[in-house]
Amino acid sequence: MQLNYLGVVASVQCLYPRMVQRNAGHICLISSVMGTMGFAGYSAYAASKYAVKGLADCLRNELQGTNVSISIAFPPDTDTPGYKQENESKPPETREISALSTLFPPNKVAAGIVRGIKRRSYILPTPDIGLNLHADASQGLVPRGFLDTCCAMLTGWITPLVQSIYGLLFDRISRRHAQSRFRDLPSIDKNGSLKKSR
Repeated sequence: MQLNYLGVVASVQCLYPRMVQRNAGHICLISSVMGTMGFAGYSAYAASKYAVKGLADCLRNELQGTNVSISIAFPPDTDTPGYKQENESKPPETREISALSTLFPPNKVAAGIVRGIKRRSYILPTPDIGLNLHADASQGLVPRGFLDTCCAMLTGWITPLVQSIYGLLFDRISRRHAQSRFRDLPSIDKNGSLKKSR
């Protein structure tokens, strides 16, 4: 939270007053794909990235009536030194779930962010089409343009189905690893199953 959320807050606090004073500017917040979903192994990280999304939503509404705009990016898995370091400590279930996604080169991810900023989009595009649809479907109380509304209506029937399938798959993977994840807890019986709480 200190880095991923409060670091963003500190940066915004430096820029925000001057941008509002001159009535011009654009703030781009970088969240993560984990700011749109959560699964085993990312409890602390996802919470900090969801917090960035909440901040962006509030600022987007707060800045109405000014010429200061805001964007938020949800970059997918990106081939960076940080990603390589993260992979060294991932639990097995997290590694298995992450293997279902595509790793993108940094220049492709950055190009989508820059393109979206130039268009003054709120949710910035990524090279991952599935993530774009997911982020769009779960964007919350953010008004859409006519074209975006039409696209959301056309894809609205399929996106919840795909989200549900991935959710079931992630849960299945997590259940398969439950015995090793909770082996030191007294709530595991001798057969390796979780005991029902009384």
